Amino acid sequence: MVAVSIGVELAEVEAAVGATSFKRGKTYARAHRVLSVAWDEDRSRLHGQLRIYTAQGRITGLILCVAPFVMCGVLSLLNWRYERLLFTHPTGLKAIYVGLVMMVLGVLIIRKIIDIKV
Repeated sequence: MVAVSIGVELAEVEAAVGATSFKRGKTYARAHRVLSVAWDEDRSRLHGQLRIYTAQGRITGLILCVAPFVMCGVLSLLNWRYERLLFTHPTGLKAIYVGLVMMVLGVLIIRKIIDIKV
């Protein structure tokens, strides 16, 4: 068996693959079950970029879901008469229902967009 040094710190490898996978790999290596090791830097970089983009999509979805409720709270503090009309008039209630349905559809669409299989 030949040991090859590639100049990578073990802490960097553990950070890249995660603690659980790193421990599992050490267990296999100590039992001499590791036949070969391959590291694709481009795939790792792509995986990191995908994590960034999906995080951005999740934050966008969160903002789009929270913003109407924050605006409703601000509106109730500034002028509660406007908000009262929205909750008491039949047209206002229909607008609320349509808005809630559109929010649910938006969340489902954003989830579908950020669900990327690699």
